[in-house]
Amino acid sequence: MNLKNTFILGCAFACFSFVTSLNPSPGCGAPIPDTPHPGRHHRYDIVVGDPFQGEVTRSYVLHLPAHYDTSNTVATPLVLDYHGWTGTAHDQMVHMPWRDVADVDPVGFIYVTMEGMNDVAEGGWWGSWNVSSTEGPLGLTCDPSLHHDYPCYSSCGECGYQEGTCDWTSCYDDTTYTEYVLLEIYGKFCVDMDQIHMSGASNGGMFLWTRALAKWSTELASVAPVCSSPARGYNILPENPVNIIDFHGLNDRTIPFSADGPDNLGEGPDGTVIASDGFYYHDKMLHLTNVLNSMNCNMESQEYPTHMDGRHGFRCQLWNGCDNAKEVVQCNGNWTHDYPFSNRYIEGVMILWDFMKSHPIN
Repeated sequence: MNLKNTFILGCAFACFSFVTSLNPSPGCGAPIPDTPHPGRHHRYDIVVGDPFQGEVTRSYVLHLPAHYDTSNTVATPLVLDYHGWTGTAHDQMVHMPWRDVADVDPVGFIYVTMEGMNDVAEGGWWGSWNVSSTEGPLGLTCDPSLHHDYPCYSSCGECGYQEGTCDWTSCYDDTTYTEYVLLEIYGKFCVDMDQIHMSGASNGGMFLWTRALAKWSTELASVAPVCSSPARGYNILPENPVNIIDFHGLNDRTIPFSADGPDNLGEGPDGTVIASDGFYYHDKMLHLTNVLNSMNCNMESQEYPTHMDGRHGFRCQLWNGCDNAKEVVQCNGNWTHDYPFSNRYIEGVMILWDFMKSHPIN
């Protein structure tokens, strides 16, 4: 589905007379929904026609920025955020400071936390995004002898942990779910279609590398993966250039930055690093180099200054000159499997948002 074509089909000519953006969503000028009020968030249920699983009810949580114009006529940027493995939309909304940044920014942005599927028969909190399988395009995505004690998701077929598997996430179609959510938001609120951004941490960041860039590279203004790399063979390159800002700690013990990091088991096949639990993750800089080459970026990087430079070794580098004037930033430092600045998450989120708002799609 082309998300901008959805706008063109759904927006009458009159909507242009109400809003300032040249590319507003169909909801611009419509009566604003009763909830949430500006500065608040609300949980929505949505019925999704999953192509693999049939009709299913899924959820998301939406926060309106404090400065949102209640006339619903000012086109506002949108950030969709994908939580990490075992997370929930509610936890991401209340425990991460994205909504705080949305509220203090003079323009702000509509912030949406997406909800991964948790279809584990034994119960527990196992929210996940479908990002790989046992056999990927290049073969096994893990060393099965090291892969154990992971839950079985009913959407993936017969349960009961099977010898030789690398499975660890739900098998629902999260790209279809995302498109349903976006269409609903476009119809309710006034979204600037030139400022659609996505972020995600860990399993959520893998969704960006593996699914979002492959599916929506022409529709997204930017993506912001955090502490993540694609699994072996799922390092799909974007078909079209897109702005990227990536955060990844050098001491990440879950999804290694490189084979030089702690507790990993060295180099794996096809430019991967073997994590301690047997998964093959693509080496971050090797993967990023392939992305840069695919977008014809200037391969000589330069410093990308931020207000947190030097704290815990935090540093960022920028590659510019990419096709369609896109840019790529990679930030790393001495932290583990997390956002940087664990006692001040808001600082990292501000850096992500500063990049996003200065990088519209055009």
